[in-house]
Amino acid sequence: MIHSLRNRHFYTWILLAFVLPIGLFMALKALPETYFGDTISHERPSELSLTELSEDDFVKVSGLEDPQNSGLEITLNRALTVPAALVYLASAADTIDSEEILGKLDSQNTYYFRVGTGNIRGKYLLFYDPVNKVIFHKVAL
Repeated sequence: MIHSLRNRHFYTWILLAFVLPIGLFMALKALPETYFGDTISHERPSELSLTELSEDDFVKVSGLEDPQNSGLEITLNRALTVPAALVYLASAADTIDSEEILGKLDSQNTYYFRVGTGNIRGKYLLFYDPVNKVIFHKVAL
C-alpha cells in the first residue's frame, strides 16, 4: 500500500471506530418505549369455575368474581395482527394513562390474569399496541 492510501485507510478506521458506536446508541434511543416484562399470566386453578363475561369475534372473556380474589381468563378467537400487545383493565374505554396493566399477549391462545380484589363488572379490557401507541380493541365487562 502506498503511503497516502495507508493514511486514508487508517483515518477511515478511526472515524468508523467513533461513528458506529454513536450511531448504535442513537438507534437504541430512537426505539419506542415498550413493555419488555414477562407475561404476567398465571395458570388458571382447575377448581375454579368461571362465568362468561363477554365474547365477540376477537376475544372471549371469562371471569371469577370473588370479592377477595378476582381473575380473568382471556381466550383469543383470532390471531393477533400487531407485533406486541398489552392488556389493561380500565375504568374508562378510551384511555390507559393510569390503569392497571394485566400483562402482555404473545403466541398463546388462552391467558389467565389475577386481578386482585374488587368488582370487575363495569370495567373495560383495553388491548393496546405499544409500538404504534394505539388501542386496537376494547371489551366491556
